[in-house]
Amino acid sequence: MCATLRRLGKYELQERLASGGAGEVWKSLDTQLRRYVAIKLLLSNVQHDPDFMERFQREARLIAALRHPNIIQIHDFAFAQEEHSNIATAYMVMAYIQGQTLADYIRQTIRRGQLPPPADLVYLFARIGSALDYAHQQGMIHRDIKPANILLDQQFPGARPMGEPILTDFGVARLKSSPSGTIAGAVLGTPLYISPEQAQGHDSDRRSDLYSLGIILYEMLTGVTPFRADSPMVLLMQHLQAMPTPPALINPTITPTLSGIVLKSIAKNPNERFQSAQEMTVALANALNVPLPPAGVASVHLSPRPPSDFNVPHHPTNSPYPPVKTDLSRSLSESHLTTIKTDSPFSPVGTDLSRPPSSNTPVLPPPEHMGKRHVTWTKRNLFFSGLLLVLLVAGSLSAFFVLKGQNTASTVPIGQIRFFGSAQAHAGSYDSLQITLHNLPAPSANHAYYAWVDNPSIEGEQPHWKMSDQNGNVQMTKLTYPGYPNLLIANSLFLITEEQNTGNPIVPYTDPNARRYYAKINSTTSTVFDVLPCPPAGSSMICITGV
Repeated sequence: MCATLRRLGKYELQERLASGGAGEVWKSLDTQLRRYVAIKLLLSNVQHDPDFMERFQREARLIAALRHPNIIQIHDFAFAQEEHSNIATAYMVMAYIQGQTLADYIRQTIRRGQLPPPADLVYLFARIGSALDYAHQQGMIHRDIKPANILLDQQFPGARPMGEPILTDFGVARLKSSPSGTIAGAVLGTPLYISPEQAQGHDSDRRSDLYSLGIILYEMLTGVTPFRADSPMVLLMQHLQAMPTPPALINPTITPTLSGIVLKSIAKNPNERFQSAQEMTVALANALNVPLPPAGVASVHLSPRPPSDFNVPHHPTNSPYPPVKTDLSRSLSESHLTTIKTDSPFSPVGTDLSRPPSSNTPVLPPPEHMGKRHVTWTKRNLFFSGLLLVLLVAGSLSAFFVLKGQNTASTVPIGQIRFFGSAQAHAGSYDSLQITLHNLPAPSANHAYYAWVDNPSIEGEQPHWKMSDQNGNVQMTKLTYPGYPNLLIANSLFLITEEQNTGNPIVPYTDPNARRYYAKINSTTSTVFDVLPCPPAGSSMICITGV
């Protein structure tokens, strides 16, 4: 879509929200109704695809006929042709949803080891599942279920902290498919979330959408998708042939029952999967011991008007409800659901002003009786008060220096990491790592230390190495990781975790007590960083979130 095309009929394109190979999404203003809408532009060349116009109109009518609170509402659809060009742009006018996508949410929270509460997790899949079951009953298959196609609406006061999930891009996968007849053109969906039957180019049914939903569930419980590769074709083959790593091996807090539900949802054989989203959601709720949310209308989508149309102050677009940060280390089991006391062990102890003074409380004489004796008493008390103050200050300073010394001792580096470029590295890239550690305590029985370069921007498996030590000393040089030509990433966290010595972990264990040492990689101006002990769990979030 040409950036100079700023208007489509009565719609004024104002801000590009997203773009991709299929087209763009713009925040736009309906100049007649004075409301914001989202316009999805589908790029197509009518000369190369003469049937597109007919397919677009047919699909758009079906999509617009869907009426569900968790499916994006289509207001309009049409074609626009740029001046002096034969390129026709098909576009759909949709309700404008204020909030991020589920993909954004996963990157910002789950990839940092923060999982939503079980009730919110069940709510998310119950709402999206309800939308999918409704669409399937209407004969509509989505064919491209993925986190980027789930919006989290946060403009309503009753919305969950995560936001109200809204499913978008129904039918778009089929619209943007190639008419070439090749296998690549016949594959509908995104490789990370595509079903095995879609990977083969076969006709898909509702169970393909449910498979993709299962991939999202896997990702939300582990932080990674079950299949990852640099090549889309390799990914397609993995969906067809490779067995996924059981989620419990990535996140040990997942119960066997929950792990089995996830694996059932992404079974290779469609007949072995859940046959409806509701069936999958009920199983998930039972595994987490969370009641299903009540059925019914979750919210009403109102396209917001521009600020000038209101007589009240304009509210910023960011939601007042920040995402809930819940540690993944909390077991996804019944223990999650115990009542948490609201009184904090760190709450300041205050003086109860409602209590009357005790009988021993000295009472000053009234002013009219103040004489020389009272002045002498006051001077004497001032002397003792001053002496007491000196003693208190001295004691506080002593305690400060003692604690300071203890804190300094607890932050003494145990070694360093150094990034450098090998002979094969591109200019300015650091594809190798050297780890030097001293006085490392032995890991627990049946456990081993793993070193990680942890960054939420890294999709899929995090670079990591199993560590071996010689009497507490570690010297590992020339460490590289396949598929990562540059390991030095700003705002990353170098982590050393203590993991079970079975299998091969993919992401670092999120239990704070298992995260033992770290180095904060603030920028790429330096290549050498000190490795420090992680603070005690609860005293700092540095080893969990990097801040």
